Amino acid sequence: MKQTADPHYQLVILWLMMMSLPFFVSGQPKNFITGIVLTGEKEAPVPNASVFITNSSRGTVTSATGHFELKDIPDGKYELVISSVGFATQVFPFSSDKLPLKLRVY
Repeated sequence: MKQTADPHYQLVILWLMMMSLPFFVSGQPKNFITGIVLTGEKEAPVPNASVFITNSSRGTVTSATGHFELKDIPDGKYELVISSVGFATQVFPFSSDKLPLKLRVY
């Protein structure tokens, strides 16, 4: 004989799933920048490059593969600065209304 689930049990599960949905949606960062810093000639990754937003406390360094990510950027206009020893500093103006922003820097 096939056993079926209690309809009340199914409603409770459905209700729990729907109530948890706002937590998943609100947990996504609204304004963020991701990118990779590469050398211009051989496109080799640049590890430990400094990546920061001017006039803010937001900053990070690139990973061993040259990747970086900055999250939770407040609304406004900024400059993203990327610098590393042996390379020229690069500045990228951006506005939060153009985020998420993905960069590939050489």
